[in-house]
Amino acid sequence: MTGEVQVVDGIHHIPMKMEMDGGYYTQKAITFNKFLKMDFDLVVATMFNHEKIFHDILRRYKPKTAFIRRIHNIHEKPLGFCKNILLATYEPMPPDINYIRYHYEHYEGYCYTPPTNHNVIKSFLHNVPSYPYDLDTWNKCESSLKDFTFKMHGKDGRDKPIPHLLMPRAMKDSAFVWHVKAHGGGGFVARQALACGRPCIIKKKYAVIHNELVRHL
Repeated sequence: MTGEVQVVDGIHHIPMKMEMDGGYYTQKAITFNKFLKMDFDLVVATMFNHEKIFHDILRRYKPKTAFIRRIHNIHEKPLGFCKNILLATYEPMPPDINYIRYHYEHYEGYCYTPPTNHNVIKSFLHNVPSYPYDLDTWNKCESSLKDFTFKMHGKDGRDKPIPHLLMPRAMKDSAFVWHVKAHGGGGFVARQALACGRPCIIKKKYAVIHNELVRHL
């Protein structure tokens, strides 16, 4: 791909650059008119606010198409319009739901490379200062581990967020990834860190509370 959108047979091929030194991920998109002309075996809703919209469209225009919803956040439940679920958490499902559990996919640039920095601990979490108890844990560890450099990225982090194009490299440039996260489950960062071979610093209590798949990786 050259970085420009290409239209092939009515399908828009949209190149999305995922890494500064990497190539492109191609995202495909169609218009509603193109949708009406195509046949689909299945359609997947990837967000909760898509469930009813997709259900209504499929029921009206594509009644033979299988409908699946993906759930990847803790405490999310089906809204009653979709009975087939791809589940990335251990959230209990109602008895009338068909579901399978799976591990979330991530960009292939998050892969193992031998570490070069052995004394850098980075956090990529958002809003760390908004959680005083966990911020206190961070401060205590930083003041005690004098041989380590601590970097707090993410929204409201003192070391500023990392652009997504630089995230794989930034993660690989660390020895450990700080992931003491009180909300939202493990999320992408924990999986990305483990894919890069960088151990996560977590609070086990939170992992148990969230009952989230990442604790088994």
